[in-house]
Amino acid sequence: MTQKKRHGHLRTRAKALLKDRLSEVSEGMLKDPAGRLREFMLHQIELELRNDELCDRQSALAQSRDEHRDFFEFAPIALVSMDRAGALIEANRAALDLFRAEKPALCIGRLHRFIRPGDRNRFNTHLERVFEGGARQICEIEMRKTDGAVCHVQLISLRHESGDAPRCQTAVIDISFRKRIEEEMEDRIDGRTRELNALNMQLEQEIEWRKQTEERLDSELNFRTVIEETIPVGICVFDTNGRLLHANNHLCDMLGFSRAELLDTYPPYPFWPAESLLSRMAELKNFIEKDDVIENVVREYRTKTGEPLWGLTSRIKMKDQRGQSYGILGSVFDITPRKKMEEELRLSERKLRTLSVKLMEAGESERERISKELHDSVGSALTAVQFAMERKLSEMGGNPCGKKTCLEDILPMVNTIADEVRRISKNLHPSVLEDLGIKAALRAYGRQFQKLYKETVLEQHIDMDEAAAPGYLKLLIYRIVQESMANAAKHGRAGRILLSLRQVGPRIELEVRDDGRGFDPNDVQSRAAEALGLASMKERTEHAGGAFEVVSAPGAGTRIRAVWPLDPPS
Repeated sequence: MTQKKRHGHLRTRAKALLKDRLSEVSEGMLKDPAGRLREFMLHQIELELRNDELCDRQSALAQSRDEHRDFFEFAPIALVSMDRAGALIEANRAALDLFRAEKPALCIGRLHRFIRPGDRNRFNTHLERVFEGGARQICEIEMRKTDGAVCHVQLISLRHESGDAPRCQTAVIDISFRKRIEEEMEDRIDGRTRELNALNMQLEQEIEWRKQTEERLDSELNFRTVIEETIPVGICVFDTNGRLLHANNHLCDMLGFSRAELLDTYPPYPFWPAESLLSRMAELKNFIEKDDVIENVVREYRTKTGEPLWGLTSRIKMKDQRGQSYGILGSVFDITPRKKMEEELRLSERKLRTLSVKLMEAGESERERISKELHDSVGSALTAVQFAMERKLSEMGGNPCGKKTCLEDILPMVNTIADEVRRISKNLHPSVLEDLGIKAALRAYGRQFQKLYKETVLEQHIDMDEAAAPGYLKLLIYRIVQESMANAAKHGRAGRILLSLRQVGPRIELEVRDDGRGFDPNDVQSRAAEALGLASMKERTEHAGGAFEVVSAPGAGTRIRAVWPLDPPS
């Protein structure tokens, strides 16, 4: 309400009160010529009303001041009043608690003493803006309390007109917790940003790596396709259920099937032989279930036309990074020509062994013929000469002859020739072998061997069925015993020889062991006689379907072992 309106309102109220009072005044008094009484009374009433209004306003102002003082004093945030220089004029209890100071000590001096030196210029700028602009100003600074504790505060200041000198009313809000949260959030944001940047870089590297991997995979796929179609090997891929997923052109050409006829087929496959379907199914199931991941075997297949095809088959399990099998990679190399060559070689070997046996038999027949001729012709003639000379000597009555050469001197020479002819005849063909068998022949040879090499001890262990061994094998055993024992005595200077011939199940085992000087089997070529004898024994043993072994070392004697199956070679 303006001053003019307030004055008119007081005038109206004064007139009303004056009318009431005049009704109580006598008419004589009203007839004052100058009417001054009326005016004085009116002015008095007006002054009374103004005084009452002023008293009421003063009372309201006092009440408002008390309320403002209470609000200022008990406000939950720190409130201070400063002048233009920053000197503290007034501070509430929250400010005292914030700065941890007593009110007299706090209100002495400037607020600058609590502000960090680095933030004082900012605070001065803040004060200047408050007093110059009049609008509300906000700033954040760092302050130090009286006990040395540091806190971050937000100043919200407003210019307040108070008498002649304006003041700066400032709310001081402790934002240390918010600052700490903000710093933590900034640290988290920075850390998360670094993580995101690292992940982004990793993602970019992974994308680049994936691109390079895809390029390499494409290149490898092209290379694999070229290799699959150029190498002479059939390539196929199966899943874990045995379904055929892939077959290259060479496999299709090799088996005579088209790719459409092979793909998506399950076992039994059309290229398996009909007579071995069950065994092939069991083999495939066993390979899928067992832990082994690779297999190399030779298998027989059937082409579309039914012709046999032999293949060197390799199978390998394909596993992922977790070690789980997800398929089988197979390869088939056609070895049918090699199989045919091997079969032809086996036939040739059998023919060679048969021929060798026939040659040995022919040789023995020739030796037998020569032996019989020596025995029948030369031996008989020498025997007749021997008997004639003995008869002549008996007729002479035992009287010595006076000539230079007499019958007594000739008879020992004839006896020696006869013994030598009989020995040669036995060596060429031991007739006792045919007449009495291998056991008697070996014992007879042993007795003859002992007569020639009296310093050598011979020990024989013979345990076999005569009927189990064929004739050519008995003869071969006899020849190997002859050669081995002669070598042991002549070259090895053996003092003891052990001869063992026994039948062990379906085979015959021969072993000749001596304690002679021995030799180095790798250097046997330097001893031509022994080398020829050992090579001949090995060759004849293998031709008869057996196995031959020589074990020797210098100073450790020699062991010769031969083993034959009882089934004769075809």
